[in-house]
Amino acid sequence: MSGTNRSLAASQPSACGARPGTSRTVPELRLHPRLLGPLRPLLATCVVAAFAVMIAAYGCGGRPVAPTSTPAAPSITADEVVRRSAESMRQLQTFRFRLSHPSGSTLLPGGISLDDAEGAVVAPDRLQVFADASSGRSFVKLSVVAIGDDAWVTNPLTGSWVKAPPGGSPFSTFDPAGLVGGILAGVTEARFSQGASPSGGAFRILGRAGASILEPLVGEVDRGRTVEFELLIDAVSFRLSRAEIRGAVSTGEDPATVRVVDLSDFDAGIEIQPPI
Repeated sequence: MSGTNRSLAASQPSACGARPGTSRTVPELRLHPRLLGPLRPLLATCVVAAFAVMIAAYGCGGRPVAPTSTPAAPSITADEVVRRSAESMRQLQTFRFRLSHPSGSTLLPGGISLDDAEGAVVAPDRLQVFADASSGRSFVKLSVVAIGDDAWVTNPLTGSWVKAPPGGSPFSTFDPAGLVGGILAGVTEARFSQGASPSGGAFRILGRAGASILEPLVGEVDRGRTVEFELLIDAVSFRLSRAEIRGAVSTGEDPATVRVVDLSDFDAGIEIQPPI
């Protein structure tokens, strides 16, 4: 065979609205004639596919469109998360709480050591608490209902309810709502523990605060002390669901004390009534 070249061209309607009957000439592809025989079917398929891509990209004289980047998520600081959480929690009318101690315990007025407690809060001044505590070597279960200035407690021996004299309840200073407000208002050095992006739908905030934030829980504290904490704040509602507080707030507490406050059932229609 001669050394002449064959010209392979494609003519098809333009994807951009060219008039029927017109064609576009594509770059010439030169192959040795001896190779065309067995490779003809494969080459035809590859060439058609390549031309289709070329026509789509350049048929109208345009350029490939650069991929658009995904807009970055709005940034938020740890201080802003805490501030918005404080606003969200102030609007609540009711919630449930649970206080636990992975290490140590909380000392209440009267020498009672609080191990675990759970209950409910109804704004503005209703509180219900069920607690496991100890006094000396005795372990007791206590229940308390406080409404305004009135409080009722259970007798540790009989379990019956009695009305406590003014200030006579071991939970007279116990105020979970005040504790939550104090934590969110007193936080300093707030920072994200795992980056600004919420993990599992919640922000994790690390920080520290003066021991006074625990006054609504324990009463008197050594104000020269500080505690460290980690807050778990919902990324949508900005409600505080957990606060882990590490450190003692008085000389009588174990320096390794860890308190965990879990909050739930926000505005769940909770009612607290006098027990007797």
